[in-house]
Amino acid sequence: MRRVKQTITEYLAKEELPKRTMGSEHTSMLGMMACVSQSDFVGVNSVRLVSQYKEQFKLQMLPLPFSTRTTSIHMIWSIKSQSNSANQWLRELIIAAERD
Repeated sequence: MRRVKQTITEYLAKEELPKRTMGSEHTSMLGMMACVSQSDFVGVNSVRLVSQYKEQFKLQMLPLPFSTRTTSIHMIWSIKSQSNSANQWLRELIIAAERD
């Protein structure tokens, strides 16, 4: 995943990371975990997602060897769907998941 022409790891790191060789790059976090499980690669992923799938992919969780900055996440939707019950349900589900 990329943001501002950087990998998400580079984007979140507080300091500039050393040069490294990338074995592969994925747009799917699940795909990345599958690749890591079948190789000697190391991947960076959210604690929540890895915790959910570490048994299935036989992954080991390690702390990051660098400091990361916090990011803000915003949820937006069309004003037309403000009172749509399905949209309200989904927004509430997302908010509840974020709190866990």
